[in-house]
Amino acid sequence: MAEHATPPGASLRAVRGFARRRGISESEAVAVFEREFERLDLKAKVHRYVPLLAEKHARRILEGRSPRRRR
Repeated sequence: MAEHATPPGASLRAVRGFARRRGISESEAVAVFEREFERLDLKAKVHRYVPLLAEKHARRILEGRSPRRRR
């Protein structure tokens, strides 16, 4: 039986907050996070850090879609 990552609660909340601050729809942010979470979880040897890595990847992807860019 394969081990899976812990539930992504805090990381998912962080991505949703990031999306709200950037003016990105929460549904889009959740979809991106879930896609990254599943992708990373399938390949992970250590599942403990999958939610944090998925959050990091999702933020980078969403930054490119943000109407409000960083200066």
